[in-house]
Amino acid sequence: MVSATTALAATTVAIGGYAIDSMRKEIMESGVPAEAKFRKAEGESNTLVLVFGWAGCLWKQLDKILDWYQKVAKLDTISAIAPFPSTVPVVNPVLEVVSQQSHHDRVVVHAFSQNGSSTFIAILERLEKEPFVYDKFFLFY
Repeated sequence: MVSATTALAATTVAIGGYAIDSMRKEIMESGVPAEAKFRKAEGESNTLVLVFGWAGCLWKQLDKILDWYQKVAKLDTISAIAPFPSTVPVVNPVLEVVSQQSHHDRVVVHAFSQNGSSTFIAILERLEKEPFVYDKFFLFY
């Protein structure tokens, strides 16, 4: 005889497994392009914020945070959402946009969840292998 607790645990795993599988499929099919977007602050900004989205993040969700940086904090941003599960495709677009923003005195990273952190780590690993002429990144070493 199966106890109620065992039955509930089995149901939760089954439901959880389905939810995870369907969510993973939805993320993979969402087709989030590997791109980096620059947003200019309202006013002059000497700080650049790199904002990396979480797995499954949509631009309309990240835009709310970017609006705050742009309008309230008055900071320039470069944002990217790495397509799940690989963060590598966004490395080149991010570094390309960063290279065009060399007038900033500081770079701050806002990485959401594991996917955002993995994106930032992929960028640092790339910079370690192929030094990038942007001295602001030395803040992170």
